[in-house]
Amino acid sequence: MDNLARGFLLGVALTLCVVAGNIFYYNFAVDSDSEEQVSDSVSIASSSALVNPNFDGSFYCYQNDCMLTTATGWEPKWIEGVNKDSTCSWPCIRPEYQPETRIVRSGTSQHYHVTDSRMRAGICQKVDVNQWDWVKFSVWAYVVSEPDGFHTVQACVLPWGQYTDDITDLSVTCGIESVGDRGPIYRKWTEVSVTAQARSNAVWVCLLSQVEYSERNQTVLVDDASFVNYGPTLPGQAQPTATPRPTYTVYPTNTPQPTYTPLPTHTPAPACTPGPISDNLSCYGLIDGNTGDMYRRCEYGNDVWYRDEEGVYVCPK
Repeated sequence: MDNLARGFLLGVALTLCVVAGNIFYYNFAVDSDSEEQVSDSVSIASSSALVNPNFDGSFYCYQNDCMLTTATGWEPKWIEGVNKDSTCSWPCIRPEYQPETRIVRSGTSQHYHVTDSRMRAGICQKVDVNQWDWVKFSVWAYVVSEPDGFHTVQACVLPWGQYTDDITDLSVTCGIESVGDRGPIYRKWTEVSVTAQARSNAVWVCLLSQVEYSERNQTVLVDDASFVNYGPTLPGQAQPTATPRPTYTVYPTNTPQPTYTPLPTHTPAPACTPGPISDNLSCYGLIDGNTGDMYRRCEYGNDVWYRDEEGVYVCPK
Protein backbone atom coordinates (compact mmCIF):
# COMPACT_ATOMS: atom_id res chain seq x y z
CA MET A 1 0.00 0.00 0.00
CA ASP A 2 2.86 2.39 0.79
CA ASN A 3 4.43 1.93 -2.65
CA LEU A 4 1.11 2.42 -4.40
CA ALA A 5 0.47 5.59 -2.43
CA ARG A 6 3.90 6.96 -3.25
CA GLY A 7 3.40 6.20 -6.96
CA PHE A 8 0.00 7.88 -7.00
CA LEU A 9 1.32 11.02 -5.30
CA LEU A 10 4.32 11.18 -7.65
CA GLY A 11 2.01 10.97 -10.68
CA VAL A 12 -0.17 13.77 -9.38
CA ALA A 13 2.89 15.96 -8.75
CA LEU A 14 4.23 15.40 -12.30
CA THR A 15 0.81 16.22 -13.79
CA LEU A 16 0.64 19.50 -11.86
CA CYS A 17 4.14 20.45 -13.04
CA VAL A 18 3.20 19.86 -16.68
CA VAL A 19 0.00 21.92 -16.35
CA ALA A 20 1.86 24.79 -14.65
CA GLY A 21 4.55 24.77 -17.33
CA ASN A 22 1.96 24.98 -20.11
CA ILE A 23 0.22 27.89 -18.37
CA PHE A 24 3.54 29.75 -17.98
CA TYR A 25 4.47 29.16 -21.62
CA TYR A 26 1.05 30.32 -22.84
CA ASN A 27 1.16 33.52 -20.79
CA PHE A 28 4.74 34.31 -21.81
CA ALA A 29 3.96 33.79 -25.47
CA VAL A 30 0.88 36.02 -25.33
CA ASP A 31 2.78 38.77 -23.49
CA SER A 32 5.66 38.64 -25.97
CA ASP A 33 3.28 38.91 -28.92
CA SER A 34 1.49 41.80 -27.23
CA GLU A 35 4.73 43.70 -26.71
CA GLU A 36 5.71 43.12 -30.33
CA GLN A 37 2.30 44.35 -31.50
CA VAL A 38 2.59 47.48 -29.36
CA SER A 39 6.06 48.17 -30.72
CA ASP A 40 4.79 47.74 -34.30
CA SER A 41 1.82 50.03 -33.66
CA VAL A 42 4.14 52.79 -32.39
CA SER A 43 6.34 52.42 -35.46
CA ILE A 44 3.32 52.52 -37.79
CA ALA A 45 1.92 55.60 -36.03
CA SER A 46 5.26 57.39 -36.41
CA SER A 47 5.55 56.59 -40.13
CA SER A 48 1.94 57.47 -40.89
CA ALA A 49 2.56 61.09 -39.88
CA LEU A 50 4.36 61.61 -43.20
CA VAL A 51 2.66 61.38 -46.58
CA ASN A 52 4.60 59.15 -48.99
CA PRO A 53 7.66 58.84 -46.70
CA ASN A 54 9.48 56.35 -48.97
CA PHE A 55 8.79 58.32 -52.20
CA ASP A 56 7.34 55.18 -53.81
CA GLY A 57 3.94 56.78 -54.41
CA SER A 58 2.86 59.02 -57.25
CA PHE A 59 4.58 62.20 -58.45
CA TYR A 60 3.03 65.50 -59.59
CA CYS A 61 4.08 68.63 -61.49
CA TYR A 62 4.53 71.27 -58.81
CA GLN A 63 2.68 74.48 -59.77
CA ASN A 64 1.92 72.76 -63.12
CA ASP A 65 5.64 72.85 -64.00
CA CYS A 66 6.86 69.38 -64.92
CA MET A 67 10.48 70.48 -64.52
CA LEU A 68 9.50 70.36 -60.83
CA THR A 69 8.12 66.81 -60.74
CA THR A 70 7.87 66.05 -57.02
CA ALA A 71 6.73 63.11 -54.89
CA THR A 72 3.14 63.46 -53.69
CA GLY A 73 2.96 64.93 -50.17
CA TRP A 74 6.23 66.84 -50.58
CA GLU A 75 7.07 70.34 -51.86
CA PRO A 76 10.27 71.51 -53.60
CA LYS A 77 11.97 74.55 -52.02
CA TRP A 78 14.82 76.69 -53.35
CA ILE A 79 16.53 80.09 -53.44
CA GLU A 80 16.77 81.67 -56.87
CA GLY A 81 19.09 84.56 -57.69
CA VAL A 82 21.34 86.55 -55.36
CA ASN A 83 20.33 86.48 -51.72
CA LYS A 84 21.61 87.73 -48.39
CA ASP A 85 22.32 84.07 -47.61
CA SER A 86 26.09 83.71 -48.04
CA THR A 87 25.51 80.56 -50.09
CA CYS A 88 23.83 82.63 -52.80
CA SER A 89 26.09 85.70 -52.75
CA TRP A 90 26.75 84.47 -56.28
CA PRO A 91 23.44 83.65 -58.03
CA CYS A 92 21.77 80.36 -57.15
CA ILE A 93 19.44 78.74 -59.69
CA ARG A 94 16.33 76.62 -59.39
CA PRO A 95 17.07 72.88 -59.55
CA GLU A 96 15.25 70.40 -61.76
CA TYR A 97 13.17 67.83 -59.82
CA GLN A 98 12.40 64.36 -61.22
CA PRO A 99 11.64 60.83 -59.95
CA GLU A 100 14.58 58.40 -59.89
CA THR A 101 14.39 54.62 -60.36
CA ARG A 102 18.08 53.67 -60.76
CA ILE A 103 19.72 54.92 -57.57
CA VAL A 104 17.23 54.06 -54.84
CA ARG A 105 16.94 52.44 -51.44
CA SER A 106 13.51 51.10 -52.30
CA GLY A 107 11.17 51.57 -55.25
CA THR A 108 11.60 55.21 -56.27
CA SER A 109 13.61 58.13 -54.89
CA GLN A 110 13.36 61.90 -55.35
CA HIS A 111 16.02 63.39 -57.64
CA TYR A 112 16.99 67.07 -58.02
CA HIS A 113 20.10 68.67 -59.50
CA VAL A 114 21.82 71.76 -60.97
CA THR A 115 24.67 72.08 -63.46
CA ASP A 116 27.55 74.58 -63.23
CA SER A 117 25.71 76.63 -60.58
CA ARG A 118 25.33 77.22 -56.90
CA MET A 119 22.28 75.77 -55.18
CA ARG A 120 20.36 76.13 -51.93
CA ALA A 121 17.38 73.83 -52.25
CA GLY A 122 15.56 70.84 -50.85
CA ILE A 123 12.28 69.05 -50.33
CA CYS A 124 9.86 69.61 -47.42
CA GLN A 125 6.60 68.43 -45.90
CA LYS A 126 4.28 69.95 -43.27
CA VAL A 127 3.26 67.68 -40.38
CA ASP A 128 0.54 68.30 -37.77
CA VAL A 129 1.63 67.93 -34.13
CA ASN A 130 0.74 69.31 -30.72
CA GLN A 131 2.51 72.39 -29.49
CA TRP A 132 5.60 71.54 -27.39
CA ASP A 133 5.86 67.98 -28.77
CA TRP A 134 9.38 66.68 -29.32
CA VAL A 135 9.86 65.29 -32.83
CA LYS A 136 12.63 63.58 -34.75
CA PHE A 137 12.96 63.74 -38.53
CA SER A 138 15.32 61.41 -40.39
CA VAL A 139 15.91 60.95 -44.12
CA TRP A 140 18.42 59.22 -46.41
CA ALA A 141 20.38 61.22 -48.98
CA TYR A 142 22.74 60.32 -51.84
CA VAL A 143 24.92 63.22 -53.05
CA VAL A 144 26.95 63.57 -56.24
CA SER A 145 29.35 66.53 -56.54
CA GLU A 146 31.69 66.37 -59.53
CA PRO A 147 34.05 68.18 -59.36
CA ASP A 148 33.77 68.75 -55.63
CA GLY A 149 31.64 71.83 -55.03
CA PHE A 150 31.48 71.21 -51.27
CA HIS A 151 27.91 69.96 -51.51
CA THR A 152 26.35 69.36 -48.08
CA VAL A 153 22.95 68.12 -46.89
CA GLN A 154 21.06 68.85 -43.71
CA ALA A 155 17.91 67.54 -42.03
CA CYS A 156 15.82 70.35 -40.56
CA VAL A 157 12.66 70.98 -38.58
CA LEU A 158 10.93 74.35 -38.73
CA PRO A 159 9.26 74.33 -35.31
CA TRP A 160 7.00 77.35 -35.80
CA GLY A 161 4.90 75.69 -38.52
CA GLN A 162 5.13 78.76 -40.74
CA TYR A 163 6.51 78.81 -44.25
CA THR A 164 6.68 81.30 -47.08
CA ASP A 165 7.90 80.99 -50.65
CA ASP A 166 11.06 82.83 -49.57
CA ILE A 167 13.42 80.05 -48.61
CA THR A 168 15.66 82.61 -46.93
CA ASP A 169 13.30 82.47 -44.00
CA LEU A 170 13.55 78.69 -44.09
CA SER A 171 17.36 78.67 -44.06
CA VAL A 172 17.65 81.18 -41.22
CA THR A 173 15.00 79.49 -39.07
CA CYS A 174 16.43 76.07 -39.70
CA GLY A 175 19.96 77.14 -38.91
CA ILE A 176 19.02 78.87 -35.66
CA GLU A 177 16.32 76.59 -34.29
CA SER A 178 17.39 73.06 -35.17
CA VAL A 179 20.54 72.06 -37.02
CA GLY A 180 21.00 68.44 -38.00
CA ASP A 181 24.02 66.47 -39.19
CA ARG A 182 26.08 68.12 -41.93
CA GLY A 183 29.07 67.19 -44.07
CA PRO A 184 30.06 66.11 -47.58
CA ILE A 185 28.79 62.56 -48.20
CA TYR A 186 29.37 61.56 -51.82
CA ARG A 187 28.05 58.56 -53.76
CA LYS A 188 26.68 56.62 -50.83
CA TRP A 189 23.38 56.57 -48.98
CA THR A 190 23.72 58.41 -45.67
CA GLU A 191 21.04 59.11 -43.09
CA VAL A 192 20.76 62.60 -41.60
CA SER A 193 18.43 63.49 -38.75
CA VAL A 194 17.42 66.22 -36.35
CA THR A 195 15.39 66.47 -33.13
CA ALA A 196 13.45 69.60 -32.21
CA GLN A 197 10.53 70.79 -30.11
CA ALA A 198 7.42 72.12 -31.86
CA ARG A 199 6.46 75.70 -31.10
CA SER A 200 3.01 75.46 -32.71
CA ASN A 201 0.49 72.83 -33.83
CA ALA A 202 2.48 72.02 -36.99
CA VAL A 203 6.10 71.72 -38.13
CA TRP A 204 7.88 71.66 -41.48
CA VAL A 205 10.40 68.85 -42.00
CA CYS A 206 13.00 69.30 -44.74
CA LEU A 207 16.02 67.79 -46.41
CA LEU A 208 18.10 70.81 -47.49
CA SER A 209 21.30 70.88 -49.51
CA GLN A 210 23.67 73.60 -50.54
CA VAL A 211 26.52 73.87 -53.06
CA GLU A 212 29.26 76.32 -52.13
CA TYR A 213 31.04 76.38 -55.51
CA SER A 214 29.66 76.34 -59.05
CA GLU A 215 30.71 72.98 -60.49
CA ARG A 216 29.41 70.79 -63.31
CA ASN A 217 27.26 68.07 -61.72
CA GLN A 218 25.49 68.65 -58.38
CA THR A 219 22.82 66.02 -57.69
CA VAL A 220 20.81 64.94 -54.63
CA LEU A 221 18.66 61.80 -54.28
CA VAL A 222 16.27 61.50 -51.33
CA ASP A 223 14.62 58.35 -49.99
CA ASP A 224 13.03 56.68 -46.94
CA ALA A 225 12.13 59.53 -44.60
CA SER A 226 10.79 58.89 -41.11
CA PHE A 227 9.12 61.04 -38.48
CA VAL A 228 8.77 60.23 -34.77
CA ASN A 229 6.64 62.24 -32.36
CA TYR A 230 7.79 61.66 -28.79
CA GLY A 231 5.14 63.87 -27.22
CA PRO A 232 6.00 66.55 -24.66
CA THR A 233 8.87 64.52 -23.15
CA LEU A 234 11.89 62.99 -24.88
CA PRO A 235 12.69 59.33 -24.07
CA GLY A 236 14.91 59.21 -21.01
CA GLN A 237 14.03 62.76 -20.07
CA ALA A 238 12.64 63.03 -16.54
CA GLN A 239 9.22 64.56 -16.16
CA PRO A 240 9.50 67.95 -14.46
CA THR A 241 8.23 67.93 -10.90
CA ALA A 242 5.28 70.13 -10.18
CA THR A 243 6.13 73.36 -8.42
CA PRO A 244 3.91 73.70 -5.35
CA ARG A 245 1.73 76.74 -5.26
CA PRO A 246 2.78 79.36 -2.71
CA THR A 247 0.89 79.31 0.55
CA TYR A 248 -1.84 81.88 0.92
CA THR A 249 -0.72 84.93 2.86
CA VAL A 250 -3.36 86.38 5.15
CA TYR A 251 -3.48 90.11 4.84
CA PRO A 252 -3.54 92.12 8.12
CA THR A 253 -6.95 93.04 9.47
CA ASN A 254 -8.19 96.53 8.84
CA THR A 255 -7.11 99.03 11.46
CA PRO A 256 -10.18 101.00 12.61
CA GLN A 257 -10.11 104.72 12.08
CA PRO A 258 -9.58 106.74 15.29
CA THR A 259 -12.76 108.04 16.89
CA TYR A 260 -13.63 111.68 16.30
CA THR A 261 -12.48 113.96 19.07
CA PRO A 262 -14.72 117.05 19.33
CA LEU A 263 -13.01 120.40 19.37
CA PRO A 264 -13.00 122.16 22.73
CA THR A 265 -15.93 124.49 23.29
CA HIS A 266 -15.34 128.23 23.20
CA THR A 267 -14.31 129.64 26.51
CA PRO A 268 -15.91 133.07 26.89
CA ALA A 269 -13.72 135.99 27.82
CA PRO A 270 -13.78 136.81 31.53
CA ALA A 271 -16.18 139.47 32.72
CA CYS A 272 -14.79 142.91 33.15
CA THR A 273 -15.64 146.37 34.21
CA PRO A 274 -15.21 149.19 31.72
CA GLY A 275 -12.33 151.39 32.80
CA PRO A 276 -11.05 154.86 32.09
CA ILE A 277 -9.24 155.67 28.88
CA SER A 278 -5.53 155.71 29.47
CA ASP A 279 -2.67 156.25 27.08
CA ASN A 280 -0.65 153.70 29.01
CA LEU A 281 -2.89 150.80 28.03
CA SER A 282 -1.26 147.90 26.18
CA CYS A 283 -3.75 146.62 23.54
CA TYR A 284 -3.76 143.91 20.89
CA GLY A 285 -6.41 142.65 18.46
CA LEU A 286 -8.73 139.65 19.03
CA ILE A 287 -11.72 138.08 17.29
CA ASP A 288 -14.76 136.92 19.21
CA GLY A 289 -15.00 133.15 18.70
CA ASN A 290 -18.81 133.15 18.87
CA THR A 291 -19.73 136.22 16.81
CA GLY A 292 -16.66 136.90 14.74
CA ASP A 293 -16.53 140.50 15.92
CA MET A 294 -13.18 142.14 16.16
CA TYR A 295 -12.11 143.84 19.39
CA ARG A 296 -8.97 144.68 21.23
CA ARG A 297 -7.75 143.47 24.58
CA CYS A 298 -6.24 146.20 26.62
CA GLU A 299 -4.27 145.79 29.81
CA TYR A 300 -3.14 148.27 32.41
CA GLY A 301 -1.43 146.75 35.40
CA ASN A 302 -3.64 143.97 36.64
CA ASP A 303 -6.76 145.37 35.00
CA VAL A 304 -8.08 144.14 31.66
CA TRP A 305 -10.51 145.93 29.30
CA TYR A 306 -11.80 145.31 25.84
CA ARG A 307 -12.22 148.03 23.29
CA ASP A 308 -14.64 147.69 20.39
CA GLU A 309 -14.17 148.90 16.83
CA GLU A 310 -15.42 152.37 17.76
CA GLY A 311 -12.84 152.74 20.47
CA VAL A 312 -15.23 152.30 23.38
CA TYR A 313 -13.88 150.31 26.31
CA VAL A 314 -16.35 147.54 27.05
CA CYS A 315 -16.52 144.09 28.46
CA PRO A 316 -16.39 141.32 25.85
CA LYS A 317 -19.72 140.08 24.55
